Amino acid sequence: MDIKVRLLESREQAVAVARCVYAAHGLTYHRHWLYEPDRVLANNRAGHVRSFVAMMGDRCVAHAAALTPSFELQQDGKPIRGERVRELGLMIVAPGLDQSAVRAQLVSVIYGWAMEQGLEGLIMRCPTDTTAEQRLLRAMGAIPTAIHLGSVPTPLARGHEEPLSVVSYYLPLQPAKETTVFLPQTDRDLYGAVYDALGEPRQLTEAVLPPLAAATSVRVEFDSVRQRGMVHVTRAGPDVEERVLERVKWLLGGRIRHVSVSVPLSSPYIPGAVAAWKGHGLCFSGILPGVTPTGDALMLQGIRDIEIYPEQLKLLDPLSQQLRDRAMMDFEGSRDIRRPASWMEMAS
Repeated sequence: MDIKVRLLESREQAVAVARCVYAAHGLTYHRHWLYEPDRVLANNRAGHVRSFVAMMGDRCVAHAAALTPSFELQQDGKPIRGERVRELGLMIVAPGLDQSAVRAQLVSVIYGWAMEQGLEGLIMRCPTDTTAEQRLLRAMGAIPTAIHLGSVPTPLARGHEEPLSVVSYYLPLQPAKETTVFLPQTDRDLYGAVYDALGEPRQLTEAVLPPLAAATSVRVEFDSVRQRGMVHVTRAGPDVEERVLERVKWLLGGRIRHVSVSVPLSSPYIPGAVAAWKGHGLCFSGILPGVTPTGDALMLQGIRDIEIYPEQLKLLDPLSQQLRDRAMMDFEGSRDIRRPASWMEMAS
């Protein structure tokens, strides 16, 4: 199997990518712009996406990209996420090929490119119905940092009756600078274990609330087909607790089944808010290092009408198993929460 991986540079290559996506997924792939060659080329030229194509002769047989997470959402003309950490995703392999071998070749090439660019790290989300990708990333030195229960909807869950869970891995590429994070007391042991595994210096500081602070800024995105939503806190102020809850309620009340909440750990308002959010049924998810303009993001998740079977989650690393156990403890505990302001009552 003679496959060469190269950066996407031409419209002809973008057309070939669209054909590859169609061969693998029909018209069901959730990033619809991959079917539009001009948009693929525009996103690459803007720098938010760097596509890599695997060519077998003159045929594109696979695609993957290093992209700024949630680059479609912008604030003041810039993506709401930091650009020193990229997500390795949009990995699509044409039918009939050795999926694991092609994916490994793509990951290897993108890793080399990311090192040349001086990026701080790469994030990759691995499905939990197999350990193939987890095994590859562990061999490269990546660390599991977050788990997303039931975040891949049933139609895309590769024949499963229930949505598929995903574990996020982080691959450090450069020595990290010491930064300050405001960790909540709850789950601090597990956050500490993640940072210890990463070997990244973090100054854990007790929150001292400033007397004056700007109001919270929140951006929301959702996919009605995948029934997934995302709440991004781009600036956390004194009202962050209420602002996040109102957006989570709106999404879950609108029949979105999985909501991820991302909040900056650089804000002293986060520790107090986390306890309140968990009291309303939000569950532990983990940490995504370096993804916000100010550093790391703490991740929580809200889940509606999804059954999770933890024994079916194939997790290679003891740390990812700890992440699963903590998230499941919150998930099971949230079933019994019945408060007037809870999102579960809103969503029922």
